[in-house]
Amino acid sequence: MEEKERQKDVRELEYQKLDEEISLGEKSAESDEKERGLYVELKFSEFHFGKIKGEPHGCLQVTGESIIIPLKDPDNRGETLSLTVVQSELRRYGVWQRSPVGDGSEACTLIFLWVSEAQAQLIQKELSPVYPVEQAAKASEFVLLKLCAKEDEQHCKRLGKLMGWRDGSSELLDPLSQSEGLSLLRRFERNSPLLSVLKQCEAQRAEPEDHRPQSGHTRHSPASPQRPNSQGNKLPSFRLILYPPPPSKGGIAVTSEDLECLDNGEFLNDVIIDFYLKYLMLEKAPKEVTGRAHVFSSFFYKQLTRKDTPNEEMANISAQHRRHHRVKTWTRHIDIFTKDFLFVPVNQKAHWYLAVICFPWLEELRHEGWKDRSSQKMSLVTRQHLSQVTFKGLLLLPNGNNSEVNLQKFPECTQKTCQRDKVCRRPCILIMDSLKLSSHDRTVKLLQEYLQVEWEVRRGTPREFTSQVEGCHCSVPLQNNSSDCGIYLLQYVESFLQDPVVHFDFPLLLEQWFPRQEVNRKRDEIRDLVLQLYSQQTEHRAT
Repeated sequence: MEEKERQKDVRELEYQKLDEEISLGEKSAESDEKERGLYVELKFSEFHFGKIKGEPHGCLQVTGESIIIPLKDPDNRGETLSLTVVQSELRRYGVWQRSPVGDGSEACTLIFLWVSEAQAQLIQKELSPVYPVEQAAKASEFVLLKLCAKEDEQHCKRLGKLMGWRDGSSELLDPLSQSEGLSLLRRFERNSPLLSVLKQCEAQRAEPEDHRPQSGHTRHSPASPQRPNSQGNKLPSFRLILYPPPPSKGGIAVTSEDLECLDNGEFLNDVIIDFYLKYLMLEKAPKEVTGRAHVFSSFFYKQLTRKDTPNEEMANISAQHRRHHRVKTWTRHIDIFTKDFLFVPVNQKAHWYLAVICFPWLEELRHEGWKDRSSQKMSLVTRQHLSQVTFKGLLLLPNGNNSEVNLQKFPECTQKTCQRDKVCRRPCILIMDSLKLSSHDRTVKLLQEYLQVEWEVRRGTPREFTSQVEGCHCSVPLQNNSSDCGIYLLQYVESFLQDPVVHFDFPLLLEQWFPRQEVNRKRDEIRDLVLQLYSQQTEHRAT
């Protein structure tokens, strides 16, 4: 017992040290990244996000991967907070100069950030324990930072270059002028406290001092105005719905631009993924299953696996503990080890696939009786389907769209198809990928390590997840084009919630889990759902 307490104290000291090192920004001026201009530290005096105004606890750190914002505890309880804005979640940015004026105001530089919906929700979640103000149903997507001094021209250009570049792109994210930033705020957050802060500076701004990266190319972010209208002009994006609507918290805003990614041939974005997953959990899926499940945001895995900042690399703590530290607040209000199924959307190199963590609380394979009567009902349906199959293996459908069926691979492991008297459960990580047939070993390993640290934090005892939680690549329906990976991810989650796997005897054969026609209809179904909710919410506002 004494040894366990000693190990716990050591771990807490390591976490405290990690917090301090990240927050204080203790980074050598001789580092290679600084010499190459890929790392900038800046002293700042104010942080603004929605109604929250924060004070610094160290320097702002900007790299090509992320922006680290260390903040003080406003009540001086000794707590510190380090916010991370991932560059890939930055929609637009502005670097604006404020000149000194006769009222005593000093010259300074303002940094304006417009972040994605997922990033905004993460910032609000991470701020909540230290800044327990009333949180808005929809997190603000705008951050304003006031630097302590007016940065010189060269420094601002380097700063703009860091925030403007994107991996794998030869173009730059187009920066905003201060007037454009004000227009965005007025359009999307009409009552934002940032408006009054910026208006105080508006009279002092000088448009020629806006610092735009010097490049022959500029790139508009995904949230920039969309396709041209008949006159060739870009049409602005506008919010259609907030789901779930107030007074519910954590609402996801779906815009007219998000709706466009539901067109055939387009890739789904994180907003549509998160919206439909939340809709499944709140309204469509059976409550007896959703109560046993948890769905992580599409941003969770991205935040877990992003590159270390320079200060994180210097921290005297293991890589898996550093990764867990980035997402430790995501499970503040939920114990994932009380759930049977954890759904983790993964996006790598513009490709979506799904990881399902099953029975993370279970430590070994277990056999138990299976008495679910719904499977008996399904068996009749199954027999009816099989009776329609001709000797050539052609499934005859009423609409005439006949399709090939492999009878040997018809699911026998789900709630509606399992005919066994006993089933086996095991802690595992299922990979469902509509395109690749690889096992995604690295994804499995990173999730195992996350679970291991989360168990240590939650339970206070060590547990070896690497050997206990096995990874399995499931045989699932595959896409027949290059753009439907996100649609298939949503269908995997929906099918799992409607007809969950109950018998975990590997390999899991789910090729006939759902027909391709169901996936082909999914884009139109989601679009119709958004428009239906839009109509309902518009009528509600009118009353």
